[in-house]
This record gives sequence, C-alpha cells and structure tokens, in this order.
Amino acid sequence: MKIQILFAFLMLSVALCAQDEKPSYPENWTYSNVVQVDSASASVLYHRAKETIANLFVSGKTVTDLDDPATYTIIIKPIMEIPANYMLYGCKSYVSYMLKIECKDGRYKYTFDDYTHMNYPGEKCAPGGSLISEKPSCGTFLMAKAHWAKIKETANLKTIVLISSLKKSMAGSAAKSDW
Repeated sequence: MKIQILFAFLMLSVALCAQDEKPSYPENWTYSNVVQVDSASASVLYHRAKETIANLFVSGKTVTDLDDPATYTIIIKPIMEIPANYMLYGCKSYVSYMLKIECKDGRYKYTFDDYTHMNYPGEKCAPGGSLISEKPSCGTFLMAKAHWAKIKETANLKTIVLISSLKKSMAGSAAKSDW
C-alpha cells in the first residue's frame, strides 16, 4: 500500500513538472524591431509616432521623457495596470516600462524595455521588481510564483497589443478623410 501511494505521488510530480512551458516572452524583456515604411520621411514618421502616443496613452505628455525633433526620437515611460486578483490581498499594481521610437527616412525602430513591477502607494503588497528576474524581488513568500508568472504573461500580452497598434498607426493611411 505504501509503495502504491509513493508511486502515485511520484507519477503526479512527474506529470506536473512535464507541464512547464517555456515562456513566450523574450528572456531579457526587450522587444525591438526596425519597421520599413515606404516613402515616409523621418519627419512624417516622427509626427505619426507623436500622434500614436497621444492616442494610445491616457496622457502622452505626462509619460514623455524625451521628445527630440532634431533626432526624431521619442522616449516615453508609461505604466500598464495589473489586475488586483493576481496579487496577494488583492493589491493594485502596475508594470512600468520604457518605449523608445527612433525615426529615419523610410523606417523606424521601436524598443520596449526596462519592465518593472511596482505597487501603488498605500498598498500593502511588495513590488516584484524587474520582470527579467525569475523570482520576484520581494520573494516567493510574499508573491507566489504563479502570480509572478501571471504578471509577466499580462505584461507580455499587453506589449504585443501595443506593438500591433503602433505598427498599424505608424503605417499611416493612404487617404485621410476631409471631415
């Protein structure tokens, strides 16, 4: 009987370990790409980037860290909300990150980087720190690995949506309406 129970636990642990999947986000948490946009000058792309930021973020001005029209570079540091049910005690938290857009004639480069999990002031939860880390900086006692993985998954999915929106907006439209 003891051997059967031991065998059952052994098989259960092997099955649970076999279900681990490799994360679908970059290991270093940097999303970067150069996107070709035919017949668009650096100036046009730069203005499209500014418009995109204004449309994608609640307040484009408050998140803008650098806006350099001479080099056609914009750096913003926005945040993305993390649902409270991922955290112990239901604390509200967010992930801050950096987005850099560099424009040149016929192309632009975007870089999403520096992802850091934080909590809102007054919340009791400990922040998880850099998403590059395998474990949260507050330790797995305060934040379960499953919660940490869910935070990373949420940040990854939201970044993929942002990249898609950025590419669509930066491509421009052939004909603008003359309202």
